[in-house]
Amino acid sequence: MIERGYPVAKVFLNAESAQSLHLIRSAVANNPSPATIFCIDGAEQLGRWRWWQTLQCVRPFGGMIITGHREGRLPTLLTTQSSIDLLSTLVSELVPEDLFKLEPIVARIFERNRGNIRTCFQDLYDLYAGRMQPNSN
Repeated sequence: MIERGYPVAKVFLNAESAQSLHLIRSAVANNPSPATIFCIDGAEQLGRWRWWQTLQCVRPFGGMIITGHREGRLPTLLTTQSSIDLLSTLVSELVPEDLFKLEPIVARIFERNRGNIRTCFQDLYDLYAGRMQPNSN
């Protein structure tokens, strides 16, 4: 959207940040252009009241795109799904020299985390940091 001249404001919400609208209000204040497109990652973190407040904050602007783990807040433009193949590809791009020893572990980690690639990477980080054993479940 930047290529078309639309300013973009990005906001990331997680369990710690979602309780406050500070991040969204700050993005609104720092992006005075009425053409600004707000990209909010983690919209599922907002309860009904905070979601309504967010809509009021960004209503005067160009638009809003959100990510979420559930549908229903806005019309769905794209649905993605993780897979063991996707995780394996990402791991091979990040640590190609270790792929041979990680390949059998990656499938177990993917299964244990029920396909949540973010938590799979947290497990892999713990494995590399020595906080997890390769055979642990």
